[in-house]
Amino acid sequence: MKNIIRMVESANALNELEFDDLTGLYTKQAFLRHATERVASNPDKQFGILALDIENFRLTNSLYGEQKCDEYLAFLGKLINDMIT
Repeated sequence: MKNIIRMVESANALNELEFDDLTGLYTKQAFLRHATERVASNPDKQFGILALDIENFRLTNSLYGEQKCDEYLAFLGKLINDMIT
């Protein structure tokens, strides 16, 4: 029973490292690992990558508050996740 509990805890810890709590998307490290694996296993396939950089986000955070900006990031994460699944 202890081994099963440890395995579940380990799986949960890995899941936390794989996904950003706020956006639900892969963390940078998890994305790079998964992308590298996918490209390596599909050498004849072409892939596209979407990158977002919100200009002056710190200023936006100051103007509208951290909670509103977190809501916005969560919305963007859901939007991206909906587009790719």
